[in-house]
Amino acid sequence: MPSPTLLMHLGALSQALPPIAAWMRRSRSPAHQAIVAGCAVSIAGDAIQLLLAKGGINNIWISYLFTPLAGAAFLFGLAAWQLTYLERLTLRLAIPIYLVAHFTLVLLTEDVRHFSSFVGPLHSLILLIAALWTLVRRSFAQSEQPHLQSDWFWVAGGLAIYGAASALFGPVASILMRDRIDLVVAAINVRSALYILSFTAIAWGVQCRHPAKLSGPSSSLPRSA
Repeated sequence: MPSPTLLMHLGALSQALPPIAAWMRRSRSPAHQAIVAGCAVSIAGDAIQLLLAKGGINNIWISYLFTPLAGAAFLFGLAAWQLTYLERLTLRLAIPIYLVAHFTLVLLTEDVRHFSSFVGPLHSLILLIAALWTLVRRSFAQSEQPHLQSDWFWVAGGLAIYGAASALFGPVASILMRDRIDLVVAAINVRSALYILSFTAIAWGVQCRHPAKLSGPSSSLPRSA
């Protein structure tokens, strides 16, 4: 694998933006803290991969360990923004199921020395669906606060971009890895650019100081910040 490009480094570093935003905001929101935890786990995984890459050691297997942990934290954060108790409970209960499914598929189907063909898309699609669900459900609910000033809007939107950027990467990279390494590098660069957009949006959401309030029967929804 060729050396990481500048865009790849920037994509990895962009994951630090939400934790920095949370620190500046001094947010104690459970949703924000879960999102920050997911970013921290992802940063740790990328740092280990970078160290292994510099030593000429295969580093792809690291993603099989850190990606589901980051995904679980992101899902926990999204759960805090669901409109009903049943929705929040469903999403939280889905987290252990997702983790068990991930590691089961890794043991049964994956070669951890190569890009994922199954669990990578699974992770991305679950996160994408959860983020889009949050956006759609809350966007159609009555709100006293404009969406563009609401933390959930930017964070869920950023996570949707993140999920979409990753959904097809693993299978495509696995197919092209042997014969078209140049296309794999190009795909990683595109994904890195989308990651920068994603984590910038998430950081902006964490900085929002006025989370949306729902009117009517759902006004008892806990504040997210």
